[in-house]
Amino acid sequence: MFRASLSWMISIISVGLREATERPSTLIFGWFDRAAGLGLTSCRKVSPAFINSSSGIPRMLISDAYRQLNRDLHDAGSYGRKGDKWADHVRSLIARFEPASVLDYGCGQGALGRALGQPIGEYDPAIPGKDRSPDPADLVVCTDVLEHVEPEHLDDVLRHLESLTRVCLFAVISTRPAQKLLADGRNAHLIVEDWAFWEEKLSRAFVVERMESNHKEVAVLLLKK
Repeated sequence: MFRASLSWMISIISVGLREATERPSTLIFGWFDRAAGLGLTSCRKVSPAFINSSSGIPRMLISDAYRQLNRDLHDAGSYGRKGDKWADHVRSLIARFEPASVLDYGCGQGALGRALGQPIGEYDPAIPGKDRSPDPADLVVCTDVLEHVEPEHLDDVLRHLESLTRVCLFAVISTRPAQKLLADGRNAHLIVEDWAFWEEKLSRAFVVERMESNHKEVAVLLLKK
């Protein structure tokens, strides 16, 4: 019943995409607001724990140098502050799936949690206090994060996401270079790839229920295998 209902809900995405604008609130997932009344409920699966280092930080997810570089950007106050732009869509997912727990993976300054107005799990390896590996959650949100991952650590990050996702993962991934440069001169988007690249990676751990893209990003809803 869960998969059948979800497939029906996801079929509405294509309508939302045709109506998309440049505003994040309607860019791709305007279909959430049309999915009322489907009565979706969350499924419960036990997710294996991710093996951490002795410090509690999974070191294979990010290099020490890159972690420090990102901490410096966060400390400057202009980085990781826009997680709330997807709050309406996450709120709709919460209403439909009724998850017992929600995790913001790559939470930055915590804008999503503040916008939702409810307790959620937060993880960001570059934010002290939020850098320990979190508990698994029914719904994991990972928006504007994966393009920032160091390429050599991407597979480990995806395995970490898989281990933390009980039911579904909502991800938004940029497919174009960022306007911001890192202090070392690299573009802030370390991975700039199209959907074919991401589909191959994500399909290893998740069932891709639906994906929609435009000229600058892909948005995807995935189920745990």
